[in-house]
Amino acid sequence: MAVQTIADIEADPHWREAFAPFQVHSGLWKHSPDALFMHDLPAHRGQEVTADVLDGPVSIAFQQARHKLHSAMAVLEWCRVPVGARA
Repeated sequence: MAVQTIADIEADPHWREAFAPFQVHSGLWKHSPDALFMHDLPAHRGQEVTADVLDGPVSIAFQQARHKLHSAMAVLEWCRVPVGARA
């Protein structure tokens, strides 16, 4: 299960009620106990995902964020190298 927040949720004062049915919570693992929770962070703890999922054994969100950091650093390094010097 992967989550990505792309909406401007602050624009609507009733966004919490609108998104409440879509919150990721531990009950979702009832039928798929081997599923993992992915999120590229930052997560809205208690809003889009419950703390027990984000901090629990099914979460690989922090590993995913760490990989995202290294990927971003590699892209920045690639951009820094002059075009003629790239391998």
